[in-house]
Amino acid sequence: MNPKIEMIAYLPQHALDILVRPHEEGIKINEEFKEWAEINANGAAFTCRRISDGKIIACAGVRIIWPGCGEAWALFCDEIVSYKKDSLVITRKYLWRIIEDFKLRRVQAYIRADNPAAINYVEHLGFKREGLLRKFGMEGEDQYIYAIVLED
Repeated sequence: MNPKIEMIAYLPQHALDILVRPHEEGIKINEEFKEWAEINANGAAFTCRRISDGKIIACAGVRIIWPGCGEAWALFCDEIVSYKKDSLVITRKYLWRIIEDFKLRRVQAYIRADNPAAINYVEHLGFKREGLLRKFGMEGEDQYIYAIVLED
C-alpha cells in the first residue's frame, strides 16, 4: 500500500481547522465545540492528513468515560471518500491500539440513523449495533448506538 494519507497525533486545533461535511456544520458552531476539541486531546486520538499538502481529512479518537469504557468520535471532511480504503485500514489499526493501550473492554459510538456511509464505516471497523436512540442527536435526529465489546 502506498498511502496518500498519514496519521499524526491529534491536537485540538485540528478539530477546529477541519472542513466538516455539510450535515455536520452545526457541530462546529456550537459554543461548546472548542472545549470538546480540547477535552478529546487525551492521548487516545489521532488526525489523518493528506501527505501532499497536510490538509486534515479526519480527526478521530476515543474519549475515556471511565476505566475500561470509552466513546469513539470522529470528524470527517468530504474528501474522506477519496481515501476510504486507506483511512479504514489505518483507523482500524489506531482504534485497536487505543483499545489495547487504555485497556478498554467496551468502546461505543453514536451514528446517525440516516447516514448509511457512517453505518457501513463503523461496521467495517468491527462495531456492532446495539439499539436505536430516538431523537438523540443535536438536531433531534435518530441515532444508533454501536459498540465493540471485548469478551473475557
